[in-house]
Parts: sequence; C-alpha cells; structure tokens
Amino acid sequence: MTKSKRSTPPADPESAGLLGAVQQLVTGLRQALLAGDLLQAEMAMACCMMLRMDGDESLNEAAESFIELARESRRPEDAAMLRLIMSLGSPAVKRAASKELGNLTADGVYPADWVTEAGKATPLRATRHIDAFEELQVITVIYGYGGSEHAVSVAIDVVDVPEVLNVNITTDVADLVAFPGAARAEEITLAEARRRLEPALDYTERDSPEAMAPLMYLPIARSRLRRLPVPDAAVIRTCTAADREAAVDEFMTSPQAAAAVAADEAATRFWAQILTAYSSRVSDEPPGQVGPHQLRAILGEHVPSFYPVTEAQRAHLGPAVTAWARWSVAHRGISDAASELTDAADEAIASFDRDYDDPAYAVMRGYVTDLVTSDADVAVLRMATVRRTLALPLPDVRPAGTAHLDAADPATRRACAAAEFASCTPAAGVTQEQLIAAAERVIDELWTGEPPATWQQAERLTVDGLARHDVIHSLISPLRIPG
Repeated sequence: MTKSKRSTPPADPESAGLLGAVQQLVTGLRQALLAGDLLQAEMAMACCMMLRMDGDESLNEAAESFIELARESRRPEDAAMLRLIMSLGSPAVKRAASKELGNLTADGVYPADWVTEAGKATPLRATRHIDAFEELQVITVIYGYGGSEHAVSVAIDVVDVPEVLNVNITTDVADLVAFPGAARAEEITLAEARRRLEPALDYTERDSPEAMAPLMYLPIARSRLRRLPVPDAAVIRTCTAADREAAVDEFMTSPQAAAAVAADEAATRFWAQILTAYSSRVSDEPPGQVGPHQLRAILGEHVPSFYPVTEAQRAHLGPAVTAWARWSVAHRGISDAASELTDAADEAIASFDRDYDDPAYAVMRGYVTDLVTSDADVAVLRMATVRRTLALPLPDVRPAGTAHLDAADPATRRACAAAEFASCTPAAGVTQEQLIAAAERVIDELWTGEPPATWQQAERLTVDGLARHDVIHSLISPLRIPG
C-alpha cells in the first residue's frame, strides 16, 4: 500500500489476485464512507487493516499504509477513515492516526459528523453457545449502534488455550443462528461475555493470509470488547491442586475405574492426574472436563512434551484413559456423547508410542525433567519450557558441537554460553572472560527462574521483538560482571 507498491505491477497471478482484493476493499471502504454508513465503513476498515501485502508486513504496517494514503489524498473521507483507524487500531496506530487527523483538521479538512460515533457501540445482551464437550464456544454480543442493532459473534477454540477461530458480524439480529450444532445455549451477562472473550482476543494472532480470512473483523471484536463491563475478579473460578486431587480421588473410586484400578492402581492414578491437570489448566474449566480434541492433544503432544513415562505406565495407558473417558462423560451428564470421546481415546492410545518416541519430544522433555510430576501444574510446566528454551536454545540452533549435549546438565549451558559469546565484543573495561561469565550467570538465572526479575525483564524484551541473543546481552549489567 506504499506509493512504490501501488506503482509496481504484480509479479505473478497470485499477487494480481491479492492486489485486486485490496482495491476492492478500498473501493468498498470509500463507498461506505461517502454513504455515511457507520457499521459498513467500520467493517471495511477492519478488513483493510488486517491485510498483509507480503509475509514480512505487520498488521500495524497495513494500518500505517492507510494513514499514508490519507496524508497524500487529503479528502474529507480520508479524515473519516483516520477516525475509524483510531477506534480500531493498536495504541501506536491510534497515535499515528490521531496525529495525521490533527494535521488534516489544521488545514481545514474535517471528517463528517457521523464518524465521531465510531466505536461507541452500546452493549445490550449476550449469549453463549457451546458444544457437548465445551471445546468450542461462541460468544455473541448484541450492540446498539447508529440507531440500529448488530451482533458480534466470536467462535473460540478452548482445546489448548482460548483462541479465536472466527469473528462474524451481522445486522440480522432477529434471525441470528450463532452455532447451529450447539449442544447448549445460555444467556450470560455482559461482564461474563467480556471475561470469556478477553483471553482469546488477547492471544489470537495469525500469520498466513488463509488463516486471516475468518478473522478480518478481529479489530472490531477487540474494539467492542472495551465497551463491555469489567468482570468482578472474585467470580473467576481457578482450579487448585486440591480441586484436581479431589477429582482424581472421585474417579479412582468410581465404577468406571474399578477394573483399571484393580489391574494397576499406581499407573491409573498417574494417568488420571495428568488428565485432570490438563483439563483444569484454564480458568473456569473444572477437573474432569476433557473432549475428543483435547484427549488427542494430551496424548499426542502434551504428554510427549513433558512427562517421563515408564514401561508399566505405557502398558496401562489404554485401560486407564478409556476408564477416564467413560467416567468423564458420566460425571458431566453427557453420556449420549460417550462414543465420540471413547473413539478419540482409542485413536490417541493407538498412536501414543509413535508420538512419544519422536526424538523432538525427547529433547523437550529434557528441559523440565526436574520439575515434572504427574500432578504438576500445566501452566508452570509451559512457562518453564518457554523460559528455559530462552536460556538454552533447542539443539538445532545451538552453537556448533553442542547440539547433542543434555539440556538439564549445567555444564551444557556453560559450554553453550562460552561458544555463543566468544566472538562478541565486550564493553570497555570488560574482558572476554568476564563477558562470558556474565552471560553464564544470566542464562542460569533464566533457567532456574531466580531471581524472578530476570525472567520478567527478559519476557518484556522478547515481547518488544528483541532476538534471544540480544535479550541476554541486554540483561548483562555491571552487577553481573565479575569484579
């Protein structure tokens, strides 16, 4: 969308198709702006902001290209477009659009009065639709806007972490069918809607154009979220270790578990603890709530990534997990869906050995061997993996000659630090040996998580886009340089 890109002909048919789509969106945006159709203009602007002209262009750059367009053409509809960008964009984009709008108005170019209402939708009511296993939920909020109503429906996948699959907007509120295959629909408060939407909207990003298509209205969903009341923190239910253990005990004494327990009580409890920990890893998800997709994820990726499994535990996987699946549907009162869950269990059990023995998973397990127990908190294990792979990269990106070394061995981290920082230029007054020693100390603090401030600072730098090597350099302070 920069001037040079607009004047350069597309290099291939795929580029030509994308350019045509861009032109069509921009044309639709201008038509809506000229017609004074607030919602249609907002929807067109959201789609334009979500465009990526190539794999290296960020969403912010897409918005910035439209700010540049307004700067060049300087028409009243461009001023209106900037006002829409301010209601939909990130804080940085808002600031840039606001600055340019100020420049236009200083020169006597003003947006139409109607666009001042952009983003000021009034939330009216909300519903939640879910499938039988609560792996998919659709949160729909009805808003009053510009003298009429519209619905924003957000489909959220909660198999792993809450993640947005699709955002839909419609003015056909009376005929709305948010989730045709829903097992249950319920009215929820507006605060409850925000509580369920916010984590997914915060988390969700997509890189490929194909994956972006269902999310073209994501900026509107995020903008509308800010109009919803903030939920009371006291109503958020987070399961504790005691809750998980109570669920395990209930399962172990259930009729469904009797045969598995009789065959191998310890192995049955091992698998029950893993399943319980996973099924309560996010807020509001109680222990024992597992669905077909979750069960495949647990046995096909989660367990191979974290847990050392003995031969006895492997041998007892089938009886224990099958018993758990039967208990889970009975426990939740969804026995009519039992076959779907037990079929998924059979598939996951059949492929477990192949998945578990994948060398890549064996490497991942090496990063948390000292932390893992069958009842370990999933969030703790995941965060430890993120932190420790920042401290010590995975083998394929380690310095030459260190890929085969054991991640759990402190000597491995020292060897990698020495190899990685040997060619770096020390600061004035610091020797190469002192720089390497300081890097080793930072890496050790990241690995252990102590002090917490080291990881907190590293996480902020990573979010800001700093590469791993540069993060460690940034964390090396005079206090870490040996005297």
